[in-house]
Amino acid sequence: AEPGQYRWSSYRWHGQGIADPLITDHGEYWALGFDKNARQAAYRELFRHALDARAVEDIRAALNQCRVCGSERCKDEIEAALERRVRPGKVGRPKRSREPLIAV
Repeated sequence: AEPGQYRWSSYRWHGQGIADPLITDHGEYWALGFDKNARQAAYRELFRHALDARAVEDIRAALNQCRVCGSERCKDEIEAALERRVRPGKVGRPKRSREPLIAV
């Protein structure tokens, strides 16, 4: 029900200030404010509203399929950085060519 209740969440550290030696702050977290209190308040604000059902569905589908969840631009950038596909391929066999076969 609350993000701090999830065992593997960093919310207790980032949002409530409860120390966790396993967590290293990310640059995005530091950009939330000039001091610890401001960063924690801004971080808590990120969790004030629940995600809509469609977003949760998209995240779950991506996790279940080991796929990237994000915008097309995000996926393009990740594919370029990794030099591999992050989107699902086309389903099924390739279509046959409609050119007639020539007997030799």
